[in-house]
Amino acid sequence: MTIVDVLTVFLVILSLMLVFQAFWLFGTALFPRMVGQARDRYKTPIRTTLIGLAVVVPTFLIGFTWLGQFPNPIVKGAGLVIGVVPLMLGLIGSAGLCQLIGLGLPAPGDQSQNWRRVWRGGWVLNFCYLLPGPGWVFLAWSIISGCGAFVTSLSDRGNDRNNDRGRGRGNSRAPRQS
Repeated sequence: MTIVDVLTVFLVILSLMLVFQAFWLFGTALFPRMVGQARDRYKTPIRTTLIGLAVVVPTFLIGFTWLGQFPNPIVKGAGLVIGVVPLMLGLIGSAGLCQLIGLGLPAPGDQSQNWRRVWRGGWVLNFCYLLPGPGWVFLAWSIISGCGAFVTSLSDRGNDRNNDRGRGRGNSRAPRQS
């Protein structure tokens, strides 16, 4: 193995790590409430993983196996989209896992810059993915459970909006009278 091969492998791995970080920060920037709800979903990881499996496995089978066999390139392209979209949503949903890890690594500026928690937690996850074998299994689990966290966060969005109604300024609840 020459230095060129070593640098190629190093740069490919570094690029993948940066892509993961970009998806996690993208999700945090565009959907902060959903990422916070996804973080809460990781408190029940088995349920979240099972929901993710229920979404990812059928879309993989439909997208790659069933639609990938058609000779029409448009149908093959639709199969690729159907198979890849849950993975992308899983990366955005696993931003909740990054945020949960980042909460365990507090820093002084966290209250004003919530994205820093995701940034730190994301680098911890990225370095966990580097371990051959167990790290790759953990990568698959985090994407599948991230898809489950994303889906369950979407289902609870309507409930949170209804709870915000009638609170007035500042979105704070009035204290209860006993």
